[in-house]
Amino acid sequence: KGVAGCLKESVEGRNGICARFGGDEYIVVMIEEKKDADLSFYENYEKLLRGILEQFVKENRRPYEIGVSVGLVYGKLNDMSEIDILMKEADDMMYRQKSEHRQSRASQEKQI
Repeated sequence: KGVAGCLKESVEGRNGICARFGGDEYIVVMIEEKKDADLSFYENYEKLLRGILEQFVKENRRPYEIGVSVGLVYGKLNDMSEIDILMKEADDMMYRQKSEHRQSRASQEKQI
């Protein structure tokens, strides 16, 4: 519930849709014309989301951290069939980042 609220906050004031995609995976879809897109939002989205999550943990005095792996893609859709291609790209990117996070944590644990 907390993560869903943070995702919703991350797109507040924008034309975005947030949904649980399965298990601990969520999806955020922004709907906007390419000519109107604020590319800096996409370039800085992961940092924005991490900040919102950190604030959530702090304000709610959670005894744990919430980590995220983000697969972020954006592009022009000529027709709805292209959504599958973009979603696959984002999913692949997210899993690469997730794997990097695991490797980093394993490396840190070995050092301790």
